[in-house]
Amino acid sequence: MKNICIVSECQQVLGVGGTETVSYLLKKELIKNGYKVWSMFFIPKAPKTETDIEFPEKQVLCSNENKRTFINAIEKYEIDIIISQGAPFKGLLELCIEAKKASKCKLIYCYHFNPLKANREFNDYKERYLSNHSFILRPIYSLYFEIRRHTFIKQDIKFFKDIEIEEIDAFVTLNKEFTTFLQKIYPSKFKERFHTISNPIVLDNCEPTSKKENIILFVGRLTYQKRLDRLLYIWEEVYNIFKNWKLVIVGDGEYANEYQRIAEKSQLRNVEFVGQKESDEYFKRSKIICMTSSHESFGMVLIEGQKYGCVPIAYNSFESATDVISHGHNGLLITPFNKREYIDGIIALITDEHRRDMLASNGKSFIKKFDANVVVKRWIYLIETL
Repeated sequence: MKNICIVSECQQVLGVGGTETVSYLLKKELIKNGYKVWSMFFIPKAPKTETDIEFPEKQVLCSNENKRTFINAIEKYEIDIIISQGAPFKGLLELCIEAKKASKCKLIYCYHFNPLKANREFNDYKERYLSNHSFILRPIYSLYFEIRRHTFIKQDIKFFKDIEIEEIDAFVTLNKEFTTFLQKIYPSKFKERFHTISNPIVLDNCEPTSKKENIILFVGRLTYQKRLDRLLYIWEEVYNIFKNWKLVIVGDGEYANEYQRIAEKSQLRNVEFVGQKESDEYFKRSKIICMTSSHESFGMVLIEGQKYGCVPIAYNSFESATDVISHGHNGLLITPFNKREYIDGIIALITDEHRRDMLASNGKSFIKKFDANVVVKRWIYLIETL
């Protein structure tokens, strides 16, 4: 069996972050299948194990000191495959490429973000800017933003073109649309190097509580991109109809105070900000899980909610949304960013218990394709065919 080294910015610990959790699960599944796997990282998050290696230099990722640490580990543990996990900045990938050049390793680059996000972010920035200007001037500013959009997209394309693609033996993305987009950037001779492998999730021990509560749940980092403000304004109208329901917000982040200020200013009732907590207990108790993000890479939290019987409702604002939700089968996808349609969707889920139970049941079957035991088979095939 091949020896593998998974490299990421932060230590690969369950529950620390999306990329770190996925890396932890991948490592665990590969070890179960007979591989020897080591982890290398810059930022520790927990006590190190015997297979954890911390890079000494934190500021300059591709430093000579880090290169020596990496190459020594490759030689000591006879590493065959390097898997570079997720970071959208090049220092980490450059370090992996330098280590590959100095050894006989194969390099897999797994990009855990949305390569089309510039377009999504620009739409959000445009929406925020136009909302602060007069109705008369909006068409002029809108035209200006459409022109500027192409500059942003070109910058993203340049980021990928600057990558030494010839040194990457396999380039993994989370969604087929991401893969197709990237294949068009590079010469056709590199087309076969691109692969689509979804994030894994563990489906064991995920039974909900015997009696779920009237809770609508939000789980995620409280950043601007998550646009929790949209959900708060939606909740304002939902609560006026269903005063026996509650909105629970699990997570923290740089916009936490801003979102709490909005809730207080709007005098929202039955809204609970619980901070950064273990989310499983909230999934077990909740009936509906909401997402109002401007864009996402994968929407992992929607899958996590479904395994506990939460029905997901989200704006169809990111490419992977349809991978996670089949509208009307296991959840609801709402036209971005139609507030009235979103409110009506929540009302329908609250009032029609039979339909809600059916969607929840369908969700448990739908997400089996993301089970770690299934996803790891695709990784093993890729590793063994390099």
